[in-house]
Amino acid sequence: MKKILKCIPHRYPFLLIDRIKSYKHDNHIQVIKNITVNDPWLQGHFPNKFIFPGVLMLESIAQSAIILALLKYPEYQNTEGFYCITGINNAKFKKIVIPGDQLIINVNIIKEHKSIIFFRGTIYVDNDVVCFAEITCKYILNI
Repeated sequence: MKKILKCIPHRYPFLLIDRIKSYKHDNHIQVIKNITVNDPWLQGHFPNKFIFPGVLMLESIAQSAIILALLKYPEYQNTEGFYCITGINNAKFKKIVIPGDQLIINVNIIKEHKSIIFFRGTIYVDNDVVCFAEITCKYILNI
């Protein structure tokens, strides 16, 4: 958890990563997010039918991507800049996510161009794909 908190500025309740499971070869990360009935966004989405919002699945992929970028380029950690999402493409939601599910989030770097990194993220629950998307991030100097 310390590594996560060091990499990204997000904090509860918007920190959507619980643990880094693996990091390989500077181009792949696997993280875990446990969904519980106590998660604040479930109370209103939808009442009496607790469903983890799709937009938060995309955010969990983006947070994982930024952690991957900062692990690959540690010189950008603790600087005046930050990685910002510049695009989300080909997002698909295959199944609903409910309390008790554990998200396994896999993110790979597809390509890099200057300060822009292209990622592909896939989220699994019990080996079933529940969401996937391509995320683009750019390193921006703090203004």
